[in-house]
Amino acid sequence: MRLLVVSILFLCTGFVSFSETSDSLLYELDQTITKQPEYVKQKWARIGTLRKELNSATTQQQKFDINSALFEEFKSFIYDSAFAYSSKLLLTAYSLRNESLINASKVKISFTLLSAGMFKEALDTLHSIDSAALTREAKIEFYSAYARTYFDMGQYAQDQ
Repeated sequence: MRLLVVSILFLCTGFVSFSETSDSLLYELDQTITKQPEYVKQKWARIGTLRKELNSATTQQQKFDINSALFEEFKSFIYDSAFAYSSKLLLTAYSLRNESLINASKVKISFTLLSAGMFKEALDTLHSIDSAALTREAKIEFYSAYARTYFDMGQYAQDQ
């Protein structure tokens, strides 16, 4: 009987502790959400700085690197801009005649197409990539894009 009472008290203490932790996390989430305008302002400041750097870039490699950074800023922020910068990446990679950069740019384009729900176009772009020419980092992005494409297609089909 004592064991039962002790067990019940122990469980109740755990629930109270969990409840306090949940409340604390929800409070922190609420505080973070209220700071959203500040975070957006910071993002636009980073984008503005990168755009200035792009205007003063003198080499194609510098332009590629800055466009890549701009793509990263926009990819989960504004789809149209992410697509525009990934397209600029591809053009710059072609001008550099760098197969690795061309393929890495295509991975970024496929990500933006996938994010827009354009599964066929994303897969067509992924199929055009020579994965052997990718860097280790780009291969991770490549296979992640493939996995996400098929996962999202499965989710879409399930919703229909």
